[in-house]
Amino acid sequence: MLVFDYQTESGSTIKDRINIVNASEAAVRIGKAALGKIAQSTGINGALMSTDVLFGRPFEIKVIVDSFKNDKGEDIPKNDIKDYRAVQAKVNTKPASTDGW
Repeated sequence: MLVFDYQTESGSTIKDRINIVNASEAAVRIGKAALGKIAQSTGINGALMSTDVLFGRPFEIKVIVDSFKNDKGEDIPKNDIKDYRAVQAKVNTKPASTDGW
Protein backbone atom coordinates (compact mmCIF):
# COMPACT_ATOMS: atom_id res chain seq x y z
CA MET A 1 0.00 0.00 0.00
CA LEU A 2 1.22 3.46 -0.87
CA VAL A 3 0.25 6.35 1.38
CA PHE A 4 0.33 9.93 0.11
CA ASP A 5 -0.03 12.88 2.51
CA TYR A 6 -1.47 15.99 0.86
CA GLN A 7 -1.17 19.41 2.48
CA THR A 8 -4.23 21.62 1.99
CA GLU A 9 -4.21 25.39 1.65
CA SER A 10 -5.68 25.62 5.16
CA GLY A 11 -2.80 23.59 6.59
CA SER A 12 -4.61 20.32 7.24
CA THR A 13 -3.47 16.97 5.85
CA ILE A 14 -5.42 14.51 3.69
CA LYS A 15 -4.21 10.93 3.38
CA ASP A 16 -4.58 8.85 0.22
CA ARG A 17 -4.06 5.09 0.52
CA ILE A 18 -3.44 3.31 -2.78
CA ASN A 19 -3.39 -0.48 -3.04
CA ILE A 20 -1.02 -1.81 -5.67
CA VAL A 21 -0.50 -5.20 -4.00
CA ASN A 22 -3.68 -6.88 -2.79
CA ALA A 23 -5.50 -10.21 -3.00
CA SER A 24 -8.37 -8.41 -4.72
CA GLU A 25 -7.75 -7.86 -8.45
CA ALA A 26 -10.26 -5.01 -8.39
CA ALA A 27 -8.35 -3.21 -5.61
CA VAL A 28 -5.08 -3.58 -7.55
CA ARG A 29 -6.71 -2.32 -10.78
CA ILE A 30 -8.16 0.72 -8.97
CA GLY A 31 -4.83 1.41 -7.24
CA LYS A 32 -2.81 1.17 -10.45
CA ALA A 33 -5.28 3.47 -12.23
CA ALA A 34 -4.95 6.07 -9.44
CA LEU A 35 -1.15 5.79 -9.51
CA GLY A 36 -1.21 6.20 -13.29
CA LYS A 37 -3.30 9.38 -12.97
CA ILE A 38 -0.87 10.78 -10.40
CA ALA A 39 2.10 10.00 -12.66
CA GLN A 40 0.40 11.55 -15.68
CA SER A 41 -0.55 14.67 -13.72
CA THR A 42 3.12 15.18 -12.82
CA GLY A 43 4.25 14.86 -16.44
CA ILE A 44 5.37 11.23 -16.32
CA ASN A 45 4.01 9.27 -19.26
CA GLY A 46 4.44 5.58 -19.96
CA ALA A 47 5.22 2.79 -17.54
CA LEU A 48 6.01 3.84 -13.98
CA MET A 49 8.99 1.73 -12.91
CA SER A 50 9.35 3.24 -9.43
CA THR A 51 7.24 5.53 -7.27
CA ASP A 52 10.47 7.31 -6.25
CA VAL A 53 10.16 9.50 -9.37
CA LEU A 54 6.98 11.03 -7.91
CA PHE A 55 8.67 12.55 -4.84
CA GLY A 56 8.66 16.34 -4.92
CA ARG A 57 6.49 16.58 -8.05
CA PRO A 58 3.46 18.81 -7.43
CA PHE A 59 -0.07 17.88 -8.51
CA GLU A 60 -3.57 18.73 -7.38
CA ILE A 61 -6.32 16.50 -6.04
CA LYS A 62 -10.09 16.86 -6.25
CA VAL A 63 -11.65 16.07 -2.87
CA ILE A 64 -15.28 15.73 -1.90
CA VAL A 65 -16.52 15.37 1.65
CA ASP A 66 -18.59 12.24 2.00
CA SER A 67 -19.82 10.42 5.09
CA PHE A 68 -20.20 6.93 6.46
CA LYS A 69 -22.09 5.43 9.39
CA ASN A 70 -20.08 4.22 12.36
CA ASP A 71 -21.06 1.30 14.60
CA LYS A 72 -23.47 3.55 16.49
CA GLY A 73 -25.24 4.65 13.29
CA GLU A 74 -23.75 8.16 13.42
CA ASP A 75 -22.75 9.95 10.21
CA ILE A 76 -19.00 10.51 10.20
CA PRO A 77 -17.50 12.84 7.57
CA LYS A 78 -14.64 11.56 5.43
CA ASN A 79 -12.57 12.97 2.58
CA ASP A 80 -12.88 11.12 -0.71
CA ILE A 81 -10.28 11.81 -3.40
CA LYS A 82 -11.99 11.80 -6.78
CA ASP A 83 -9.31 12.90 -9.24
CA TYR A 84 -5.73 14.02 -9.79
CA ARG A 85 -4.51 16.74 -12.17
CA ALA A 86 -1.54 18.88 -13.05
CA VAL A 87 -1.03 22.00 -10.96
CA GLN A 88 -2.98 24.87 -12.47
CA ALA A 89 -1.28 28.24 -12.74
CA LYS A 90 -2.78 30.84 -10.43
CA VAL A 91 -3.80 33.95 -12.34
CA ASN A 92 -3.18 37.32 -10.74
CA THR A 93 -6.23 39.46 -11.45
CA LYS A 94 -4.72 42.65 -10.04
CA PRO A 95 -3.46 45.11 -12.63
CA ALA A 96 0.28 45.59 -12.85
CA SER A 97 1.64 48.56 -10.95
CA THR A 98 2.40 51.64 -13.00
CA ASP A 99 4.64 53.18 -10.34
CA GLY A 100 7.73 54.72 -11.86
CA TRP A 101 6.28 55.28 -15.33
